[in-house]
Amino acid sequence: MRWFATFIAALLLAPPVHADDVQDVLSLWGAQGGPWTGHIDIYSAGSSEPQTVAITTRWDAVPGYSMLTKIETFTGPSSEDSSVTLMFADRSDGNIVTPYFVMGQQRDYRFAVVSVSIIDETHWTTVIATPGAQEIYEDRPAQLRYSRTRKGDTIENLKEVRFLDGEGSGEYELRSFIRQTRSP
Repeated sequence: MRWFATFIAALLLAPPVHADDVQDVLSLWGAQGGPWTGHIDIYSAGSSEPQTVAITTRWDAVPGYSMLTKIETFTGPSSEDSSVTLMFADRSDGNIVTPYFVMGQQRDYRFAVVSVSIIDETHWTTVIATPGAQEIYEDRPAQLRYSRTRKGDTIENLKEVRFLDGEGSGEYELRSFIRQTRSP
């Protein structure tokens, strides 16, 4: 029950999200255009030590940033895998839709904008989360949250999960941390 009170308090204290926030998020992400290189630390349930993998991300967008693509290549000691993500706004519900393609499979995700903080076009933070309890993650009902912060030519991205099935504390748990810099 404590997690529910924390969730309600966070909703009440969070800055209001406006209809333009979805387009702001897409525009900020789309303006990242080009390649970014760095690493991803992947955390699994029950393990305090991450698996670290090199990651290269290439962002692209249509004019006006209404649709984006993100191509990621993950390079480990013995393998290389790539994924493609499309991103666009669903005008019917105000969410960001992100069809994700990896290893011959497609998975569609939906995210609501939680907050957007903009200092300028290269210094900002966006937070998105799956709306409600609609996500199944690690075979459990969960909410995913992604926090992305850009500071000039450096970007950090957190992926967190909060399980909604009553097991555990209901707090967000880190699942990945990405740190990348803009490539020339």
